Amino acid sequence: MSKILGGILTHRSDWKVENIENNIKKTLSEAIKEETQLLDFICCLEHYACALECKHETGQFHGKQIFLLKDIETVKDKESGPLIFTYFKLLRMLQDLGNVPGIEYSKYGIKGIDPKII
Repeated sequence: MSKILGGILTHRSDWKVENIENNIKKTLSEAIKEETQLLDFICCLEHYACALECKHETGQFHGKQIFLLKDIETVKDKESGPLIFTYFKLLRMLQDLGNVPGIEYSKYGIKGIDPKII
């Protein structure tokens, strides 16, 4: 069964651009409680877009299974603009899942598309 990609697409954000990565990491660390809640990309059309690789582990605590989000790595391209980056990154992620025909995305000059991060 293929992974289901998840993301957030918004027009704008109240977060300051210089603090956005820290805000993303802090918020997701607090909000994500299981593997099915992981995000693959975030796109704020006015300011920012990134693809996410969430490193996590599961374990046992007092007999209950727990989910620990260890780290979030972001990949972004400031030159292309949020919408273009998100579009090509999403196509690349779908290609890695086997749902999109082979395209050489690196030929379009969008940084952060290759290599795959999922």
